[in-house]
Amino acid sequence: MDHNELVSSFLAITNVEDPEIARNFLESNDWNLEKCVNLYLEDNTIITKASQKEVVRDPILFSDKPEVLLDPLPQRKRKRERDPNLFTVFNVIRPHEDFNELEKDTQTETPKDGVDHSLKKQKTLINLFRPPTDILFRGDLDAARHEATSKKLWLLLNLQSISEFDSQRLNRDTWPDKSLRNVITENFLFIQVLTDESDGQYYRTYYPTQNVPHVAVLDPQTGGRVKHWDGFIAASTLQTNLEEFLKTKGTFSNPIPQTRQPKIESSKLAQDQKMIKPSLIDVEAKIEETKATRTDQESGGKVEEVKKEGEKEVGDCVLQIRLMDGQVAKHTFYGSDLISQVIGFVVGKYCEAGQQIQLAATFPRRILQLDSSIKEAGLFPRGVVIVEPAKSK
Repeated sequence: MDHNELVSSFLAITNVEDPEIARNFLESNDWNLEKCVNLYLEDNTIITKASQKEVVRDPILFSDKPEVLLDPLPQRKRKRERDPNLFTVFNVIRPHEDFNELEKDTQTETPKDGVDHSLKKQKTLINLFRPPTDILFRGDLDAARHEATSKKLWLLLNLQSISEFDSQRLNRDTWPDKSLRNVITENFLFIQVLTDESDGQYYRTYYPTQNVPHVAVLDPQTGGRVKHWDGFIAASTLQTNLEEFLKTKGTFSNPIPQTRQPKIESSKLAQDQKMIKPSLIDVEAKIEETKATRTDQESGGKVEEVKKEGEKEVGDCVLQIRLMDGQVAKHTFYGSDLISQVIGFVVGKYCEAGQQIQLAATFPRRILQLDSSIKEAGLFPRGVVIVEPAKSK
């Protein structure tokens, strides 16, 4: 294409009226039509600046040395400062949001040349680091716990931070794995929470975490953390760990009974145990009888039927009690026992004299009433309570 054709093409594309200005502009850019068009579309005043003739002042007459006139240095285009409020991939995508709606919100008006490279790059990053919304539960942690309990699934939780790139690596490299997804969808209810949101802050308060991201398996019925992994974890490693967990614990709907390995005992020890066993049965029977008498006295003469001979009452309830020093105590109560009786037990065994405490449930977070029974508090047949200092009224 000769110079005249280049000038004509430039005039047709840019609607510039003066051919001489177009010719000078093309000539100053080595007759590169594409470069000139791009420069003009970015800043249409640049062609006027390029066409202006430079005015050279007259040399100073009284100077003995010849004056050398240099071309002015090309001015660099100022870099636009990044607006922190603009959409970015890492500070806007959140697991509970609708990804399709998010894509609509990020669309902008297409430029005149029909190509928006920044938008293309933005969409690529969104697709690359998007959360696995198709297998995620939409809702808060408490709702996820109830949903997992009703569906008889383990609760798989992923704690993430938008400031940690390893969190984004999980979204990019780990969660898209098809084999891992099959294991998750069949046996777990999957939820992602962020450290800057209420669920993430609540989780870190009651479950210590060393690094973020953090992946954990929770018992949705008790809220207990059964297994966890800190930091980035590859898809194959996580899949292996989850499969080993299922082999050990079983599915939530069909758990594997945890049996202890029998120990090989010497003949003398076995004989001693045979001699001690009858006396232990007598002691347990007396304890049960005393407990039944106490219950009868406290209930004003109402007699509760209690099974003796070392057998448990049908209404037995196992409570995990998280003490204020971080330790966990485990004790068995009746489902009909009052919360005030549980507090009396904790004060007498684990607290200092005169210390006032209250009990709180974990999921959902609430203070337990003294006059309600363990069963009425929703802790039957097993539950977790937290010991807190009593708030003065």
